[in-house]
Amino acid sequence: MEVDVNAENPRTVPGWSLVLASVALAALASFVLVLIPAYAVEVARLTTDGAATEIGRGRATLLETEGAGVLRVLLLPIAIAAIPLFIGNRRARLARAISALLLMGFAGVALMSVGVFYLPSAIAMAASAVWKLGHDAEGPAHAPGA
Repeated sequence: MEVDVNAENPRTVPGWSLVLASVALAALASFVLVLIPAYAVEVARLTTDGAATEIGRGRATLLETEGAGVLRVLLLPIAIAAIPLFIGNRRARLARAISALLLMGFAGVALMSVGVFYLPSAIAMAASAVWKLGHDAEGPAHAPGA
């Protein structure tokens, strides 16, 4: 597949498909974390003599265990991944690089809990930041002598 370096819309080149993949992967990770029951829960009741009586065991979702406030945290990587979609062509590569660093930072800080789910999104964004685009603000990247 050959990319037209004179295309009017530079967001049609493969680097931008990696940005869209990053957004989709972040959304998928958040969706999975909200809906998949990943926590083992055990319900017990204390009797008057201090002994615990087991009532039941089951599984719970992140939303059930942490409440609706967790949605703000899970929407953050989606918003970070979407930033390059709203930045002009002149600063597109810089926006993708900053977005990749922020996603890596989020994944690193939250690595012991949900961060590992966002690593694919961060990797896709990092790949889009270093992708040799068909052209950018300075002109064709694959021009003879470039």
